[in-house]
Amino acid sequence: MSRQAEKKVRNRNAIMAAAVSVFAEKGKDNTSISDVVQASGLARGTFYNYFPSLEAVWQTILEDFFTQVADAAHRGRMAARDMEEFVRQGYASYFELLASQPEYIDLIVRNPHAVRQTFMEGPSSLSVYTQLEEDMHQSGYFTAYTDEEVRVLCVAMIGSVFEVLSQSAAPGKQPNPEMLIGTLTNLLVHGLKSRQR
Repeated sequence: MSRQAEKKVRNRNAIMAAAVSVFAEKGKDNTSISDVVQASGLARGTFYNYFPSLEAVWQTILEDFFTQVADAAHRGRMAARDMEEFVRQGYASYFELLASQPEYIDLIVRNPHAVRQTFMEGPSSLSVYTQLEEDMHQSGYFTAYTDEEVRVLCVAMIGSVFEVLSQSAAPGKQPNPEMLIGTLTNLLVHGLKSRQR
């Protein structure tokens, strides 16, 4: 890669990292291009070389994140040896990725409605659901379920991940990934059971 190409990658990454930080701290609705430019340490004109608007940065950040989650989940699910591991791997891909990038936890917790809207209206929503549905059929672990039931399970799996995080975490507080993964896996695979203390 040439120096010019490396500089472009560095600048784009600096803008995106600054935007994640500012969105997480101030919230999407309270963030301006000036805030992102100042946090990036780059010139205002440089920002426009990479993104036409603040919304474009927001969309790019989330689409990149959702793509990382979908790819990791697909790989994990395809390596699963049974239904429980299949479900666990899907949850693990999301929560472990977040644990490695804690700034995204604050971004999601600070902006739950904007994140949900971007996911539901963007191309990643269809690809995430479609990939999960295809993985479920390909795995052979869900043959007892109708196509309609598989679609409901897809919605439940994907929706529970986002809702549990956005409702149970707090800005600056790192959730326990293993607890979340285990609880959601047990709920989906085994259902609710009375637990003796």
